[in-house]
Amino acid sequence: MVSSGHDDTDRVHPILVDANGRPYVIIDDGAGNTLPAGDAIARPIFVKVTDGTEVWSIDGSNYGEVSVQLLQPDGANTMPAGDATARPIFVRITDGTTDATVDPDLGALLTVPIEHNLIHDGVVFACFHSFLLVPSATSRWLHVKVPATHNCHMRYRFMSEAKIDYYVYENPTLTNDGTALTEFDMNRVTANASNVDVFHTPTITGAGTMIDNGMIGTNGFLTDTGGSMTPMRDWIFKASESYLIGANNNDAAAKDIVIQLSWYEEAV
Repeated sequence: MVSSGHDDTDRVHPILVDANGRPYVIIDDGAGNTLPAGDAIARPIFVKVTDGTEVWSIDGSNYGEVSVQLLQPDGANTMPAGDATARPIFVRITDGTTDATVDPDLGALLTVPIEHNLIHDGVVFACFHSFLLVPSATSRWLHVKVPATHNCHMRYRFMSEAKIDYYVYENPTLTNDGTALTEFDMNRVTANASNVDVFHTPTITGAGTMIDNGMIGTNGFLTDTGGSMTPMRDWIFKASESYLIGANNNDAAAKDIVIQLSWYEEAV
């Protein structure tokens, strides 16, 4: 509410512009106390700070500070009206049940990564499959089947004895899902069940759209070198979709390949 010393809560005061482009305010309290258009004479304008019931008070120090009553940051350290003494103010960060923790040495708020917090919540899952003695120039695949109820934030990891190419495909054509893998809640206290299903060795008639590709290891003159790889960021696999995650053995001999998956789910 804007007022010229009176309660004007039942009136509307438009902000206007005069012929020179300067803003002015027409204020009328119904009793003739007006600021006419174009009048540049300085007059005090008072703003009432209120929640509709209580109004903030001003102390008597001639500085116009807001008086704060019964400010009790520690239960006993009160600040009566008009008292301008400096006192520490503490803000409690809480969800209503658990309070945030502050490092006693640094005074900084203690946090954990979102992924780790989700593990505590029991909504991060993992599975793996070891493909043993994969023949040369042969691929092995996992099939991730995402339900209609959730998106899937997926991270994969490849490990191999020798050089491999790896691939991720979206929307493949399959005639068989494959053999279901055992999925684990990464919080072994909660042991929840995932909504996402993962299979190995599906029957593929069309790979779909390739959305990721890379390689691991090298073919050396005397020896071959394998390795491991985890993408820098998660992929969000969309609801009601299937994905293929696989690797091709580029070594001249049969080699072992392991694919690990971890994910959390987002309801849609």
